[in-house]
Amino acid sequence: MASVHADTPAVPASAGWEAAMDQGRAALAGRDFASAYRHFGRAHGLGHNDLARHLSAHACLAAAARSEHRPGRTVRYLLLLAGAALFDRDHSRDGCAACRAADTAGA
Repeated sequence: MASVHADTPAVPASAGWEAAMDQGRAALAGRDFASAYRHFGRAHGLGHNDLARHLSAHACLAAAARSEHRPGRTVRYLLLLAGAALFDRDHSRDGCAACRAADTAGA
C-alpha cells in the first residue's frame, strides 16, 4: 500500500479525517475489508499530526483486522497502536517507522 501521508488533502485535515473514518466504518459494516483498510489508512495519514486522531485510526485498523478474523494482522495493528500511544507525540509523517510499517502492512 502506498503511503497515504504524501498526499496533500484538498480539505482541512479534520474534515478529510472525519470523512475517511466514516467511509471506513461504512465499509467495515458492509464487510468490505479492503475498502475499510484503505479508508482507515487514509484517515491515519490525515490524522497523523493529531495524536487522538492518529490513535483512533490505528484502533479502527485493528478492529477491521479483528472483524476479518486475521489474528496476525490484528496483533500487528494492536502493537502499532500501543507503539503509537507510547512514542508518538503529534509529529509529522517523515521518519515515522511505525506509520511506514502500517502503510506497507495495509490491505
